[in-house]
Amino acid sequence: MLVDEQTLRLQARWLAAARIGNGDAYGALFMAYHAALVRYAWPLVGSQEDAEDAVHDAFLKSWQRLDRFDERRGAYGTWIFAVTRNCCLDRLRARKRRPTSQAPDPDAQAEWLADDAPDPEYQAMQQDRQSAMMARLAMLPPAYRETLVLFYWNDLSVHEIAQVTGTSESNVKSRLSRGRSRLADMLCREMGVRRDRQPSLDALDLLLTESGQV
Repeated sequence: MLVDEQTLRLQARWLAAARIGNGDAYGALFMAYHAALVRYAWPLVGSQEDAEDAVHDAFLKSWQRLDRFDERRGAYGTWIFAVTRNCCLDRLRARKRRPTSQAPDPDAQAEWLADDAPDPEYQAMQQDRQSAMMARLAMLPPAYRETLVLFYWNDLSVHEIAQVTGTSESNVKSRLSRGRSRLADMLCREMGVRRDRQPSLDALDLLLTESGQV
């Protein structure tokens, strides 16, 4: 996760204050990750409302269990993504017990992600790009989708993704490779070209990265 040194020092001060009971300091620390956590949770749970609720659950649980966070085992950012992931899984399990007809809305996702874009023309173009990518991601197995979102939209490293998802780095690399391969196949079908003419890895990386930018 790309965080500059100045931000890390500020977050360390917030964390130190939170550890002695300063709720405002913890709120500031958590909010530094809020947008990234919602961006991560949305493809997992399928709607903005559920994503916001899952992130709110993560805020409460992480504050209540802050004494369990051990900096020797990893950064706060990695830990809070893992807490959010568990909250998303809790919501998915609850949804299975209470089936609904709710499905992911790629257009709503794109509209929310591009909400703050300064230029209307850029906003419209970015919304289309995000909507198309969300539709493709929704067709992938959940493990591939989650790994791609963490890697491309939240700048987590392979090591950090392994910590968040509780799997090995080799599994993360495999999911990245297979997820990219499936996306490349989708793009080939969309463009009507043969698989041996599929986009290069660099082109696919750029497309994935840009589709997650706001």
